[in-house]
Amino acid sequence: RGSIFKVLHLFSGIADKKKGLAEYLRGMGAEVTEVDILNQALPNQNILDDQVWQGYVDRMRKGEFDFVFGGPPCKTFSDARHEQPGPPVLRDHDYIYGFTKESEQGRNLRAGHFEAIRIDNLLAERMAEACKIMMDAGKGFGVEQPLSWRGGPSMFDFESFGSMQKQGAKKVE
Repeated sequence: RGSIFKVLHLFSGIADKKKGLAEYLRGMGAEVTEVDILNQALPNQNILDDQVWQGYVDRMRKGEFDFVFGGPPCKTFSDARHEQPGPPVLRDHDYIYGFTKESEQGRNLRAGHFEAIRIDNLLAERMAEACKIMMDAGKGFGVEQPLSWRGGPSMFDFESFGSMQKQGAKKVE
């Protein structure tokens, strides 16, 4: 098509790492914008910050990217939490968005657990928002995220991802 294919790689991990997806895509001629909260020493990386996130939303809506790919953190979703001893389970099918302080009884959760749930939910929703923007623009997107293997909830169970599936988005294992 004559122009450079532009990819927004959310949750890319450490920027410019060797043998990563971004390096591979650049080798194929794509222009890749890497974004991850791990790269906070670099500008515009903390997408927990509403202003930083809005900047990427604006760029997606303007059509600056051809494809968005991301693998949001899944620590609070992990089925590995069911392996004990280990970190506590933080969600189930009754509480796919995470246990609330009111539902915490007997689970021995601390403030840090609730903050981790909040952050993972926000990042999952931001990934879904990016996908929806791309979907509405007729452009591509992909999300790397484990599906549940023990019956616990996945971020794909969130309403935001479910509504995209109803519009034709597919899950691939």
